[in-house]
Amino acid sequence: MDINGFNTAYNQNFPQDCGYLKVYEYKVPLDGDGVYYMSVEWAAKNCKNKWGWYFSKHAKPVMTFEDSHEMLLWALRWQAEHRKQNGTSY
Repeated sequence: MDINGFNTAYNQNFPQDCGYLKVYEYKVPLDGDGVYYMSVEWAAKNCKNKWGWYFSKHAKPVMTFEDSHEMLLWALRWQAEHRKQNGTSY
């Protein structure tokens, strides 16, 4: 499936202008190879502003947010989970 087909299928349950390949000002770089779908669902349910994710040029996932407060709430809730699942500790 081409990237446009993937993008359309993967973003189908997200608010408009949110989801994969949506990049906003506030960024949370993540460890590992992907973004957990539960954390994306959490963003869809709890964020009132726009959000998204993409992969950096080094193939690392990055969550992005239009609102700095929502970025902080998401990071507090999910960043530790991403680290734990990928065996990373700081």
